[in-house]
Amino acid sequence: MRLKELRQNLHCTQEKIANDLNIARTTYRNYENGDREPSLDFLIKIADYFDISLDYLLGRQNNNLLFIDSLSPAKKELISMIKGLNEDETFVAIGMIAKLANQSIDEVMNKIKKQHKTSQNMLQLKNKE
Repeated sequence: MRLKELRQNLHCTQEKIANDLNIARTTYRNYENGDREPSLDFLIKIADYFDISLDYLLGRQNNNLLFIDSLSPAKKELISMIKGLNEDETFVAIGMIAKLANQSIDEVMNKIKKQHKTSQNMLQLKNKE
């Protein structure tokens, strides 16, 4: 698994990732070191957290959908900071970034809502299986 690589790319500590995933740091460390294997449900949670596919997380695919490795250090730091925001802070950041990108906040929020609805629908389908 690529947990250590992913965490280091975001410049995060094991403690921060463990807290974000609501598990003990020792549990996360065991996952990262390969001493313990997470359940399929938890693997999905990890992949969602890092915004990657399960295939990439498990080393079955070599291209990261976010292409983090090709980003500048400043953009990597921005991603790291965004990961640490709570929900309200995230919406403030979206507004600021939308303004910088010359996009209307409404347009950006509509895209997010559409993606969220699609994700929720996929989750509901998965839960029915």
